[in-house]
Amino acid sequence: MKHALVLALSSFLLSPSIGAEAPAVAILKNTASTGSWWRSTEIAGDFRLALSGIGVQTQVLGDEEAVSPGLGSFKVVLAPYSPEMPEGTVQALKGFAEGGGKIVLFYWVAPVLAQTLGMTVVRYVPDSESPEEGDFQEIRFEKGVLEGAPGSFKN
Repeated sequence: MKHALVLALSSFLLSPSIGAEAPAVAILKNTASTGSWWRSTEIAGDFRLALSGIGVQTQVLGDEEAVSPGLGSFKVVLAPYSPEMPEGTVQALKGFAEGGGKIVLFYWVAPVLAQTLGMTVVRYVPDSESPEEGDFQEIRFEKGVLEGAPGSFKN
C-alpha cells in the first residue's frame, strides 16, 4: 500500500502541471497537537524519506512555520497526519490554495478548507466497519479535476 501511494503521489508531484523540475514540496507535521505530535513527526519523516528516494525535494514544516514565514515559496503542500490542525494552519493552507498552490491532504480536513478545495467531508468509517478491516477500498479522482492524477487506485 505505501508503495502504491508513493507512486501515485510521485506521478502527481512530478507532472507537467506542477513544473518540469522537481517541485518545492512542504510536508506539514502537526506540532500543535497535544497528543499525537510524535506520530505526526514520524509520518512526516516517512513521507520525506519516500519522496526523496524518487528525487522529490521536500522540507518538513511545523504548524507555526506554515503560518510564519508561510507557504508561499512552495508549489505543493502535503499534510499526511494533522488530526488537530490549528486555525492558523488552516487559514495558511486556505490562502495557499486560493493563490494556486496544490495541497494533498490525508486523514482529516477542516470544513472551511474542504469547502475551499471543493471537497465534501463525509463520515469517518472506523476499521471495525470497514469492508476489509484496516484498509480502504479505492480512491477515485474526477477526470480533469486534478491533472496528472490517476483515474483511481485500489489497495
